[in-house]
Amino acid sequence: MCTLSKGAVMMISERAGALLRSIWRRITQRLVNKLILLFTSVIILVVGSLTIISYQMIEKESVNHSIASTTNNLLLVNQNLEDYLEGMQQLALPQLRYNDIMNAVANENRDYALRMVIENYLRSMFYSRNDLEAIYLYVADRHQYYVVTRETYNVTVRKGINTDIPKLPWYQEAMKSTTNESFQSFVGARTDMGYVAPQASFMAYHRVLRSIASRHPQVDYNTILKSKIASGSTPDVFQTTAGGDIDTYADYSADLTNEPLAAAMTDAVRANMSSSDGKVLGLPVKGNLFALIYNKDLLAKAGITSPPKTIAEMQDAVTKLEAKGITPFANAYKEWWVWKHIFQHYVDAAAQDGGVEPKQLVSDFIAGKAKIKDYPVLYNNFFSFVDLTVKHGTDKPLERDSNAEVSDFASGKAAFMTGKGAWDEEAIKKINPDLKIGIMGYPVSDKAEQSVIITGADQALRINKDSEVAKETIEFFNWLYTSEYGKNWFSQVAKVIPPIKDAPLPDLEMPKEMESILKTSKSGDLSVNYSLDTFHQKFGELMQAYISGNMNKDQAVAEIEKAWVQLGSAQ
Repeated sequence: MCTLSKGAVMMISERAGALLRSIWRRITQRLVNKLILLFTSVIILVVGSLTIISYQMIEKESVNHSIASTTNNLLLVNQNLEDYLEGMQQLALPQLRYNDIMNAVANENRDYALRMVIENYLRSMFYSRNDLEAIYLYVADRHQYYVVTRETYNVTVRKGINTDIPKLPWYQEAMKSTTNESFQSFVGARTDMGYVAPQASFMAYHRVLRSIASRHPQVDYNTILKSKIASGSTPDVFQTTAGGDIDTYADYSADLTNEPLAAAMTDAVRANMSSSDGKVLGLPVKGNLFALIYNKDLLAKAGITSPPKTIAEMQDAVTKLEAKGITPFANAYKEWWVWKHIFQHYVDAAAQDGGVEPKQLVSDFIAGKAKIKDYPVLYNNFFSFVDLTVKHGTDKPLERDSNAEVSDFASGKAAFMTGKGAWDEEAIKKINPDLKIGIMGYPVSDKAEQSVIITGADQALRINKDSEVAKETIEFFNWLYTSEYGKNWFSQVAKVIPPIKDAPLPDLEMPKEMESILKTSKSGDLSVNYSLDTFHQKFGELMQAYISGNMNKDQAVAEIEKAWVQLGSAQ
């Protein structure tokens, strides 16, 4: 039997304990390692799974976003294309000039003046947009075409014959179409065209204009009047523009100088009705007002306390308006006649700077003695103002006609309305009865005193001096222009500014503003009257070419001066 001492037992116990502890540590360490491995694997698995799931979600979201973005882009492109095509469709229609164009096309071979109607119509269309490369007008029954292309700034309308066009697919498609139109792409081969398309063009839009037999074409009034006079059947009463046309038709007009109606006219109106030798040969249809029209509430919203009278003040007003999100200008630059209404304010200022009367300055331009570059108000200020209105105006100014401009202004889309006058107030009020209208002169220079409104009469009735009822006609107008009924007729019935003295004004804002302004300021000269409308129409077309980019300023100036000499007067 072996016996162990107490010390030996303790030693054995310690060794056994150490062995057990060692074994436990090993077991524990392995267990920990396995648990760490397990948890690590679980974490990796979870993270990996989440990553895969997130990727799939992101990929799905990205695909969905891409599809939505592409869809929106396609919708936007489609809408823009539809808007573009709609603009082309509207451009191709003569609209209110339908009768004039149809008559001109039908009869231009017999009347050169009607050839000019067609040419002016095509030029006006061409200048109205800067994305047109060519315009063709094809007369099917005569196989005759007119064409204008973007070849040079001095656009010429050419004429020719092509008998093959009716055989072409696009022509047949357009003729059969219920909408009277067809589209032709130039992206592929340029075959079956029948005309020469500039290389820059990518498509053609074809529109059929059909003549309606039950409608009697109406040629423009001046052409009819000249034809009547030439045939010896001058009307008893006829209408012309005032100013230069007073002399044009002097030989056919009764002298009204000593009649009571002449004494009843306001001084400004009487001057507009008088010939170059001082005879009163016309009757005012109405008095008129030409001004820069503004929305009082929009100016107040922008912190503009008084209408701008100088160039610097107008620049400041534009800045303040745009800071409030307000478009400064509504324009109607599709119309040729709005240009003359603006330009005359600058002509008046240029004459004042030159120390001459506006009538004399215009005469000098017509005679070729004056140059626009010699008058900074015309060469710099006028063109700068036009640039300002285009840059800070409603979109597509060459597509905005008079009605569109009135709508833009009346609906509060713009603060100022250019090229207009008192005749638009009723139309404005029909759209927005609560709109507060203000009128002001154009800020033509840095001289506040040159910013004035212009009043007078730009239209005249003429009494045929050889009419069998000339005496009775004069007696009637004497009564209308001098009687109490007549004085009230202008304002209460016709609702126009009376062209005669001591007559009440119509209950409209612009005439009342005019009356208030003229108590402390003189009216400008109606210098638009010193040139013929043949010039003004050409002037409008040239300005359309300028803002479309088809002419630079110097080219436009040169053409304006040339047109003034050729078309400014009847001589």
